[in-house]
Amino acid sequence: MSGRAQAVLGRFPAHLDAPRAGKQLERVVEGLVAPLDLLSAELAAVRRSHRLPHADTLRDVLRIGALHGLSAGELALLFRRAERTRELAAALEAAVGDGDAEARDAAAGALRELWGIQPVPEGVAPLAPFASPAATPDLDEAGRRAARAFRAAAGFRATVEGARRRVERVSRLHAAGNGTVRAVLEGAAAALDLELDVARNVAAKEDARPDVTVKPAGAPGQTLWGYVVIARSLTRSDPAVSLPAFTAKGPAELTAEEPVRVSWAPVPDVLDYLVFRVHAGGAPASTGLLTPEPLPADATWLDDTGRAAGVPLPPPQNDDGIFHSRDLFWHSTYVHDRVRPVRRLDPEPPSQAVAIAVDAGLDELAEGMDVPFATLLARLP
Repeated sequence: MSGRAQAVLGRFPAHLDAPRAGKQLERVVEGLVAPLDLLSAELAAVRRSHRLPHADTLRDVLRIGALHGLSAGELALLFRRAERTRELAAALEAAVGDGDAEARDAAAGALRELWGIQPVPEGVAPLAPFASPAATPDLDEAGRRAARAFRAAAGFRATVEGARRRVERVSRLHAAGNGTVRAVLEGAAAALDLELDVARNVAAKEDARPDVTVKPAGAPGQTLWGYVVIARSLTRSDPAVSLPAFTAKGPAELTAEEPVRVSWAPVPDVLDYLVFRVHAGGAPASTGLLTPEPLPADATWLDDTGRAAGVPLPPPQNDDGIFHSRDLFWHSTYVHDRVRPVRRLDPEPPSQAVAIAVDAGLDELAEGMDVPFATLLARLP
């Protein structure tokens, strides 16, 4: 007896003993509630089909996308890569079955290139069954495992989930407004079935910070001095600001004979440096800019001899997580693939760069600056 039939029988008066086995009432109720179970399942499927996170089929996802002006054409790259993955996975399995090592390696390489996986010295060998270090890896079994993994990444459920993510991201962009630089970059990444690699952007900006050390250049003292170095970029609009660096062994009064030396490691893509005194424990007691004339790109140190401080350290800029050129003409971000089919072959997925130029085509820009487009893209970021 179904749970729904038991619930209905439980509502009858107790003296009828409706749930007792052997009564015909049980059969009648079971026959009446059976269509209700089917109806409930169908209603639940309808409700799921109207909700993007719960839609079960690709058709339902595409119909929801159509409400936002998205068609199958906008997702053509997703579908084409899935189709090509299945073709190459079949070719890989066929090559393994035929014992053709050359065709096996070619198909495996094509799959790796299709999914942006960096070549590894061992090819697909990391997927081979575990064996002793002295044993020869079973590359045919590794090929079969790779084919299964890539096929799963392009299977029905994976394709539906990819379409769902794409519709969700584009819909959010539409709702938030698509006239901003970030929206254009996110839209370009979505069109390529990629995602913004915000963590890589943050890491790149952190790596650009000058690594500053401070120590007395004369006899050590007992006074606290602190400094910040700003490296203005040759190509980017936002400068790289170091963390404050201090010494507690500075002299009580800074002079040419008893200075504090501020030094830093060279920073790539640097235009010039600005040095700020942010803490003065002795004389002079002022804080602010120490380099009214910026230091050249090859400078790696400055002696604070007690020079007068200028404007104070500016407040931190609002960081939108994207790279912008100095003239605000170029805007770029790192991106990564949405899916990682084989993590053992791709432990650290590489990031690529997506960039846009405002009010000009890429070829126009490269021609006008007489710089190859690949060079521009490498600089941003």
